[in-house]
Amino acid sequence: MSCDSTLLYGAPIWRCATETQAYIRQAEAVHRRACLRVIIGRPHISYDVTYVIAGVPPLTLLADERARIYQRCPEDVKEEERRESLSKWQDRPTSPAYDNGVSSSLARVRTSLPSSNDETVVLLVGLGGSTSGRVPNSLHLFSGFSGSNSPILYVFPPYFRTNNNVYNNSDPPRERAVGEQWGAMESTTDDVKLAIDSINENLSQITTAFNKMANHVNGMDNNCENMWIKMKVMEQTMTFMMEQLESVTKNIMDINVSMKLRDEEESEKAKHERSYEIDVALRRTSYAHVSACPACAPH
Repeated sequence: MSCDSTLLYGAPIWRCATETQAYIRQAEAVHRRACLRVIIGRPHISYDVTYVIAGVPPLTLLADERARIYQRCPEDVKEEERRESLSKWQDRPTSPAYDNGVSSSLARVRTSLPSSNDETVVLLVGLGGSTSGRVPNSLHLFSGFSGSNSPILYVFPPYFRTNNNVYNNSDPPRERAVGEQWGAMESTTDDVKLAIDSINENLSQITTAFNKMANHVNGMDNNCENMWIKMKVMEQTMTFMMEQLESVTKNIMDINVSMKLRDEEESEKAKHERSYEIDVALRRTSYAHVSACPACAPH
């Protein structure tokens, strides 16, 4: 696992954010610290020189590479996209300060590593469009990259990599000291690998939890949709019942009006009958009175 594997998690998604300088500077600061740990460098080393010594392309190029791989998907495109990233890295314009930093770093390496070979020179000065020592075919140095070893293992002299960290006492003191430093760096790199593996495992668990949460949310959405359908059916039923209730109320009001009219008609009829009965009774009483009175009898 390389020092940038965790930083590039989800790169196809956040790659568009690299156009904003504030965001990419924060990400590059973290990437630089990871590269410094791999090469056991000091903080005063510039950002571009750190990339060169660590043999890792800039973060923006790596993010573009992950995005292209994500779009194409097959496994066999990874090496091709890495070559494309390294080619773009070579073609990038550089500043005089960058060239001076690479040159000074190269001078220090030659001083501390007298047996360094041409491949070391290619690694340190062969990346950058305006660097005088650019080698067009230097891409073959990075074709052996793998997740289990640091890229610097493929270009430094053999005494950097001894079997099981056993160093020959007959080696020159400088080479033996450098070999011991390399062994310490390999141990530190293993610790970094374990930490990154733990982070990736935690990320996997978080992803699983998010997937479960998404499934739960989808289930809740389905339940809400079913409840919404039921509420619509209930609303339609209530509307129908209200229409029926309005119809029944109207019928009751019509019946009440009819009964009121009938009661009025019956009351008028009873009143007329009563008046007629009273009139008949008065006439009968008047006739009886006349009949009983002799003075009123006809002559």
